[in-house]
Amino acid sequence: MTELEDFNLPTGTFYPTLVEWGRTEPETKSSDQYEPIFRELPNYSPGDPNDPSEGFQDHKIIRVDSNTNNFEQVDFECVGVSRFFKESFKTQEAFVDGELRDVKIRETDSSDGFWAGNMVFFEGREKIARRAKSSLQAQFLEKIRISDVTLFPGIYRKLTEFTGPTTDGISVDVVERLQLKGTGDISKLQLFGEDEVLEEYAESSQNMDTVSHIVGRFNFFGYRITAGISKDKIRIYGSPTKRGGSDSEEAPLVTLAFLRKITELSLSKQRDYEV
Repeated sequence: MTELEDFNLPTGTFYPTLVEWGRTEPETKSSDQYEPIFRELPNYSPGDPNDPSEGFQDHKIIRVDSNTNNFEQVDFECVGVSRFFKESFKTQEAFVDGELRDVKIRETDSSDGFWAGNMVFFEGREKIARRAKSSLQAQFLEKIRISDVTLFPGIYRKLTEFTGPTTDGISVDVVERLQLKGTGDISKLQLFGEDEVLEEYAESSQNMDTVSHIVGRFNFFGYRITAGISKDKIRIYGSPTKRGGSDSEEAPLVTLAFLRKITELSLSKQRDYEV
């Protein structure tokens, strides 16, 4: 899936969102749902200092070929990618015709949105990722609704489910770091140390009401993924590798499937645990 690698996959920081369609909801796995949306996206074209521009560019729909894809846990038939650009201008001194003058320099920031099923994962810095989401929502206010997903702390509190038998194809091989949100006089507590982390977590959990951040090495259907999970984002630190350390051409798809699984688990746990 080298086409996805061109769009900052399989690594990066991703903000998960849910897509709710209007009255005529297409088939969840079909690319037909993305094509009309991408056709109507506001296009980006360079602006000027008095009117900085923003918009989308480089839309692409990449079909997942079941005949060539060796990762069988993909539950979507295609991936839609939309790249959002936002420009700004800064003043900088430069020589123009032999004279030192103030000139305006264009700077652009971007965020890639990865559409997989009923979810979109915006990659990039938080500010530009949220701007991309709000721009998309404003354009299609009556057709689709895009809402943030809270990655449920119940996943973190029930770490024993992940360090024991595999849950839904996912488990944690090593927990490297935990950050716990405190109560009373304790604002937060950070735990480091791989094997010692869970023991410290058990000792401190009586005084802490939730885990707000986890960094660990996950096993996802035989792939190793190092990831950090917070309330609103998932960071993939390196390309997923097959057990044994070999690289995989399916790494971008593995990342997307992993992002979807973490999001789905968060949504399902909301019915079982209180935040």
